[in-house]
Amino acid sequence: MKISDFKQLAHEKLKLQFSSNEVNQLLTILIEERLSLNRLDLIKVGDITLKPEHELRLITDLNLLAQNKPVQYILGQVNFFGLKLLVDENVLIPRDETEELVALICEDYRLKQANPARIIDFGTGSGCIALSMAKVFPTATVEAWDISEGALGLAQENAKLNQIEIDFQRKSILAEQLEENQLYDLMISNPPYIPPSQKMGMEERVLQYEPDLALFVDEKEPLLFYAAIVKMAKVNLKQGGSLYFEINQYLADQTLSLVSEGFESELLRDLNGNSRFIRAIKA
Repeated sequence: MKISDFKQLAHEKLKLQFSSNEVNQLLTILIEERLSLNRLDLIKVGDITLKPEHELRLITDLNLLAQNKPVQYILGQVNFFGLKLLVDENVLIPRDETEELVALICEDYRLKQANPARIIDFGTGSGCIALSMAKVFPTATVEAWDISEGALGLAQENAKLNQIEIDFQRKSILAEQLEENQLYDLMISNPPYIPPSQKMGMEERVLQYEPDLALFVDEKEPLLFYAAIVKMAKVNLKQGGSLYFEINQYLADQTLSLVSEGFESELLRDLNGNSRFIRAIKA
């Protein structure tokens, strides 16, 4: 089988699930990874005949894509803010919006010409935010919480892979409180924020493969994680310290109201124009 044959097969098999452009993007990712070639290499080698082991691997990948499995889980890794991160079904796949949040925080501190000395990330998942912070602010002490043992295990692997030191702790945002003398310069969270009523608008591959624990909240208390973190921030965030949230755009005003007292807060939009982040400075 040649590369062109595989591409033709993929378009036929995936045409009901993806647009032609989406299939091309997925195929580029898979072929580059499985053949250890970059895009320039692919242009140079042309329409080569696949080795039997490559053909078998790519056909297996194609069958998994046809079953709605996200390409990131198929490959078992993603690139995030210059880091290579392992991902599996214990953690959410890091989104572009979360990378935007990391970039926003970095730019804010660049403009302030200051670096945070102590950082905490609530609900760390793959560790993408915490690891990015430790990379950008190498002199900072970075702590990260998650309730999922599977997520923490993977986050610890990612820390080793990238040779970054993080204090990972298995703790619940809802059940644990910080000691009063624990003060932080920067608090960050992208917690679960989707009520079950919003499932109808979500992609099937997300519902089928990504962890419910990291996605969904009780319909009656969709902001309970934010409220718990704000409660800690009122005690444990230094004066002038920063709190950043990634949020549900449909609950933006309600989430912003949680930091209306004691903080200078602002609702910020992502690159798609959606209300996606909150920045709050402790007054």
